[in-house]
Amino acid sequence: MLPGVILAVIFSTLAAIAFVLSLIALAAILLKKRRGLLSAILAFIITVPMVGVGAEMLYGQFEYPLINDITTDTQNPPMYWAAPVATNYGGAAVAQQQRQSYPDIVPLHLSTPPDTTYNIALSLIRSRGWQILGQRPEVGEVEAVAYSRLFGFADDIVIRITPDGTGSILDMRSRSRVGEGDLGVNAARIEAFLDDMRSDTGN
Repeated sequence: MLPGVILAVIFSTLAAIAFVLSLIALAAILLKKRRGLLSAILAFIITVPMVGVGAEMLYGQFEYPLINDITTDTQNPPMYWAAPVATNYGGAAVAQQQRQSYPDIVPLHLSTPPDTTYNIALSLIRSRGWQILGQRPEVGEVEAVAYSRLFGFADDIVIRITPDGTGSILDMRSRSRVGEGDLGVNAARIEAFLDDMRSDTGN
């Protein structure tokens, strides 16, 4: 069994056990009119979202491809230079899985010049609360890291902006540091960022 699946199974099982125990405790208190009703209700309320998260994790292991590195340019992906861990792209096999699962993730062609595109991208990065690891405006590159809210997992992000006539091309890559799969998080991040870039640049 793959590590991601194992983690999902363990979390889902523990969440389900906690949910059942809280339900039993709540029923016992109500039936026998014992003290601790408020604590039992609170425990029940806490375990409900845990069960939901566990089920989502388990479902995601089979719903999404087992890749954790997504890029708009699978032939020449933007390269990391500031990330503290090795981040080599997975090659043709990963590229093929990505194209099959996320065919709409492609380079973004914009009418705005590179400098303007870079500044807008930088503003969007900051508005999202991503931690900027490095900036290379002279070559149109910026690198950042985003942390998941629940577990604090780190995903490395790099954006590359190149001239395209009077406009520019924006390429983006998002890669998880932990796990073989990402439950679709990196693809969703790129899609949302590109949508905001289109909106903010008027494209």
